[in-house]
Amino acid sequence: MVVRSVAALLSLAGVSNGFYIPGAIQLPYTEGMIVDSGPFVNTLTSTDGIIPYEYYSLKYCKPVALQPAMKQNVGMMLSGTKIQSSLYEFTMMKNETCKRIECSGKDAELDKKDLDMFDELIGKGYRANMVLDNLPLLTTRPNTSATCRRFRNENRIMTDIRGVAVGSCSDDSNLKTHSFIFNHIDFEVRYNQKQSTVLDDDGERVKVPKYFIVAFKGTPSSRNSEDCDPSAPEIETVLPAGKKTLQVPWTYSVTWILDRDTHWTTRWDNYLNSSEAGINSVGHWFKLAQALVIVMSLASIVGFILIRALRIDLRRYNEEFNNKEDLLDEWGWKLIEGDVFRPPAHPQIFAAVIGTGTQLIGMSCAVLTFALLGFLSPSNRGGFITSTLFIFVLMSFFNGFVTAKIQRMFNARQWKTVIVNYLVYPGVLYATWLITGLFISIRSSMKASLLLLGLWLFVSLPLLVSGAAFGFRQAPIENPRSVNQLCRLIPAQHWYFSTPVIMILPGLVPYAAAHFEINLILQAIWQGQVYYVFGFLSLVFLVVSITIALTSITLVYYQLVAEDYRWWWTSVFSMFAVGLYYFSTSCVYYHSILNVTSPLATFVFFAFTAHISIMIFLIAGTISFYSSFIFVRVIYASLKVD
Repeated sequence: MVVRSVAALLSLAGVSNGFYIPGAIQLPYTEGMIVDSGPFVNTLTSTDGIIPYEYYSLKYCKPVALQPAMKQNVGMMLSGTKIQSSLYEFTMMKNETCKRIECSGKDAELDKKDLDMFDELIGKGYRANMVLDNLPLLTTRPNTSATCRRFRNENRIMTDIRGVAVGSCSDDSNLKTHSFIFNHIDFEVRYNQKQSTVLDDDGERVKVPKYFIVAFKGTPSSRNSEDCDPSAPEIETVLPAGKKTLQVPWTYSVTWILDRDTHWTTRWDNYLNSSEAGINSVGHWFKLAQALVIVMSLASIVGFILIRALRIDLRRYNEEFNNKEDLLDEWGWKLIEGDVFRPPAHPQIFAAVIGTGTQLIGMSCAVLTFALLGFLSPSNRGGFITSTLFIFVLMSFFNGFVTAKIQRMFNARQWKTVIVNYLVYPGVLYATWLITGLFISIRSSMKASLLLLGLWLFVSLPLLVSGAAFGFRQAPIENPRSVNQLCRLIPAQHWYFSTPVIMILPGLVPYAAAHFEINLILQAIWQGQVYYVFGFLSLVFLVVSITIALTSITLVYYQLVAEDYRWWWTSVFSMFAVGLYYFSTSCVYYHSILNVTSPLATFVFFAFTAHISIMIFLIAGTISFYSSFIFVRVIYASLKVD
């Protein structure tokens, strides 16, 4: 990880709020000025529906000349974010009461198909997202009028929710659910001011107040009234008797409030603090302290047991080296010095696994570094996904280099391993994106799929081949012990060295150190929360990496003591459970927190959960291998040569 010390990370852990991407520009306004930075409309999203919809897939009033309000980057395309113009108009510091949105053409009326679409998305808890001056719209509080079974646990997530609900629902005495369309929004815009010096017509300096938007909130409601009467009946998603269409009055109100306590540089704190990661900072530190206790306990085991045992072993082996008769009584890891560096089963696959894991480790470290430096601000929509994707592609060079280098260590040189490595993990990931895009039928998703294909073919492949060519030209890694021609017979092993036990138990220790942070990341991925505590995440990544290294070293040492030299795959698969436990946690999260009913949404959830689980396993397994490899080389290099 690209950090100088834990102290540097500790100092950065608390500096996540108010740290923005360099180059962000304040937009000053004067009183009576038209706000040209919104409100814009974003996609319709749901914590239960998962699949995003374009805002105008519902029959809202839209401009005649509909235009994108923000250019999409790759991350926005892949996440389904699409910001478009709207008919909402705000004037700086001018309050509006019950302003009517004038619909044109067929948008003014809803037929049965339109109402059924509203009913479906209301039932799945979809929310309409909006943007003003690059700030997402927040709902002041959860919708208290939603009383149907579907919304009874709505308060469990957070106090402020991004976007406004498409509608609400309620259950009658017969437990029949009725859905109501939210056609009115009470917007609340908070602003701050500062004095700015300008030149007047006479060339003299005068002070003029400039205003900046610092908060954007809204409260939706259903009012079947053109004068926004709060006591008017709600608009249900059913056609009136004897009519084929329903005319909905779309209205909104705007209230401007001066907020001197919130500055432009800290205006995103409302969004960062609305998530569990931002609210529960005390719990964050407590869980991190627990993880540190786990690391210190493991370090104590390694320090007081493993190192002590190694010193005794090395002293005995080196003393016996001078007494040839005592060599007949050798036992333990000294006996397998001629086999310990024997290539593992399926060495080509092993090289490909470590190469891919190295690529993912490099990507993770680089992304965390950029995040700590503030380049991945939540105000830069799609920036995290875009940067992660491009860094992953650039790290293909190290994938090819490590794959070739390990092959050279095993006296092999096969280009087909490099190509298979190129096709398997990225290929399956790309296929998942492509299939999802085809089912969702979102144009931007298909454009992103074509861009991914271009990056995969014309950037990732040349870098992978270049890295492999460079690795093949390097001298092979020289191990401290040569390999005997004949394989040594491996004695019968205890049950706790069996493959199922090794794949399940050792990974429990590092996963326990990261369990709390994983829950927060799941909320950020699937519940639309803002995750920006990258200081904590970096510390957890460091702690988990140390835990993995200590666990794998301890496991490999006792395997070698048992005279089993097949440690290569053991070091990798000992961390298989880390990915497995993440997948299991996600399944529990899916069934206990989310309320997904769509088969497509279920496919998306489990497909990408499986990809993340494999990624976690590859990262953890590669860290485990590198630490074990260094450990084995050190202890066998310390022996006197016979």
